[in-house]
Amino acid sequence: MGIGLSTPGAGIFSLFLLHDAGLSGVVAAAGWFGAALVGTAISTFILLLWRRQAVKTGKYITEDAIP
Repeated sequence: MGIGLSTPGAGIFSLFLLHDAGLSGVVAAAGWFGAALVGTAISTFILLLWRRQAVKTGKYITEDAIP
């Protein structure tokens, strides 16, 4: 359908799509929330790896390193 993450209201619209697929509202909301949690975990993991790499190469200095 071409609905991107930056589309306002895409999450609410996706709940309606799941509800139309024969799922109850609670099951659709639980599935949507679970997908949001998985996406958050993946994004956090990638950001932590990215920061670790930046600290190792000296492109990111933590506040503790500044005297």
